[in-house]
Amino acid sequence: MELEGVTATATLSSKGWVVIPQEFRQKHGLKKGDKLRVIDCGGFMAIVPPLTDPIQQGLGLLPAQMRLTDELLESRRAELAREEKDLWSRRD
Repeated sequence: MELEGVTATATLSSKGWVVIPQEFRQKHGLKKGDKLRVIDCGGFMAIVPPLTDPIQQGLGLLPAQMRLTDELLESRRAELAREEKDLWSRRD
């Protein structure tokens, strides 16, 4: 079963070639000569264009509540406090 605009069936040639349907090429601005990455996702494969600017394009992908920078800073503060405590305990 195809979900229009979301899935399509392509046929693998004897040389391993796959033709990406025209609607997807147009939708994603793909043209002859563009490089694509094939990613093994366990039970399925994904064909995606490589990121031109991975950092910029990755911004906003994580949910807002995931503040990894804040967690890292808090971890570093705790580590620094332990190191300072250890340093002062050695002086006594």
